[in-house]
Amino acid sequence: MGYIMVRIPQSQLARKNFSRKIVIENKSNGGNIMNKHVIIIYLFFSLFCFSIGNSQNWQQVWEIDSTQVYSIINHDEYLFAVTGDQVFRSTDDGASWQLTENLPTATSDFYTIYSYGQNLYLGARGDGVFVSADSGKTWQSHSAGLSGFAKSIAGFTGQGDSLYAGTEAGVYVLNLINPVIWTAFNSGLFHTSVNSINSIGNKLFLSAGYYLYARSKNESQWNIVTPDTSSEQRIVYETLFHNDYIFAGTEKGIFRGTSDAMEWKKTDIKQFQNRDITALTAYRSRIIAGLIYRGEHWIFTSDDSGLTWEIQAHEFAWLTDLYVSENRLWACRSDGLWYIDINSWNKIKTNNNPVSSEYVLYQNFPNPFNPSTTIGYHIQVTGTVRLTIYNVLGQKVKTLVNTIQNKGVYSVHWDGTDDKNIPVGSGMYMYQLQTNTHNLQKKMLLLR
Repeated sequence: MGYIMVRIPQSQLARKNFSRKIVIENKSNGGNIMNKHVIIIYLFFSLFCFSIGNSQNWQQVWEIDSTQVYSIINHDEYLFAVTGDQVFRSTDDGASWQLTENLPTATSDFYTIYSYGQNLYLGARGDGVFVSADSGKTWQSHSAGLSGFAKSIAGFTGQGDSLYAGTEAGVYVLNLINPVIWTAFNSGLFHTSVNSINSIGNKLFLSAGYYLYARSKNESQWNIVTPDTSSEQRIVYETLFHNDYIFAGTEKGIFRGTSDAMEWKKTDIKQFQNRDITALTAYRSRIIAGLIYRGEHWIFTSDDSGLTWEIQAHEFAWLTDLYVSENRLWACRSDGLWYIDINSWNKIKTNNNPVSSEYVLYQNFPNPFNPSTTIGYHIQVTGTVRLTIYNVLGQKVKTLVNTIQNKGVYSVHWDGTDDKNIPVGSGMYMYQLQTNTHNLQKKMLLLR
């Protein structure tokens, strides 16, 4: 039995200061061990290298190693992405990436990057702030006034002629008219270890410890604006202003607040409630949320201001940031930088859609589910149809359909049992539609 310790140095979620343990168990079967492993790997790869939507395909940025990427930003028509010890730049909307020149010297990990005005600001987890006035070609340290834990930067936000840095020692502000020294901006804070900081309208929003704070520039102190009135407090990882609402991603789901942050309503993902929502972004009228659960991440979208959510992606990696640029959604993950054409999600259909002129395997609903779900599909030509459930090792769990069917739209109910009608455990399952000419697959999640 071997163990790999995976440190989660990042994002807001890492502030819980825990590590994850991945257990790898090697079972030998004489001389057949290699063949057995090859078969299992092939089945696993073939089943998981398809997407939830027919046209959904994540692409990895190969110029960046499969390493933790923390942050991505657009500045001066360039994209910048940050790993622990590198800053990458793309001058062609992400088609290719290069290392930036003359990286600043730092003894700690780079963590966040922010664009404001004509400058780029790079935050490290122990070396403070670096600034570039020439799109990342050169960098200078700009940490005067920061010392100790204040040199561990969690994020930046700008408002008017001021730049704010959220740190492990609270909030510090830099006057950009005379940018000489950072000064503390902490009056009213009960906790100073910042998770995230954001500027929404004329207010600053700050997540520190178990509290969400708001403060206008002319106010004398931070004020608590909790998204949950229950006695149990919530760590807030991320905030987003969209469609006149403030959304808070917390360790217990998603909350929606009025623009003044005085009234809040829980608008959580119903089939995946009370989970860590560590990333929020938006594309046109759509909200995009990143959810962490059991060492993996899911991406959900909402087109009705958080009232309902639809699953769009499930990946076996930690998610630290989501960012939209042009028509691409960028995902900063523990295994590198990935992107997808966000418009492909508009093609995802439910089993309520009208008859298509093609073969279609619809996403099951609900998903995730417990204890049952419905799978819809459309076939174009009369013939033999098989609909089969598999586990992650490619082993058949249950055959739902195996018969001749006429052209048309069908739906099948699965109650979460195998061929012997024994309930199966929680986890990821694949369902496969086979006809004489087509082989379509999708994945779904059962949560007991």
